[in-house]
Amino acid sequence: YNIAIAYDINIKVVKDEILKILNNDPRVLKTPVPEIFVNELRNSSINLVVRAWADRSNYWEVRNSLQEEIKMSFEKAGISIALPPQEIIISSPTKES
Repeated sequence: YNIAIAYDINIKVVKDEILKILNNDPRVLKTPVPEIFVNELRNSSINLVVRAWADRSNYWEVRNSLQEEIKMSFEKAGISIALPPQEIIISSPTKES
């Protein structure tokens, strides 16, 4: 799955945090080893891909719980997930002559 992080976040810190979670979960297979890599440098985010393998019988359970664990871990570590920028334009009506 993909995770978008803000440009001001240290990629190594993020990767280390995710790997800690993956390596400590006994449901994640040790072979092949989990992977985390930069997939894209977007306008407002650095997009990472996280690959971890699990048995087919509990793949979705593992995938979903890992995403939740990663989110909670990011909150504790002060790591922000990138949000798309929004532009708000406020204008006043003009008087017509």
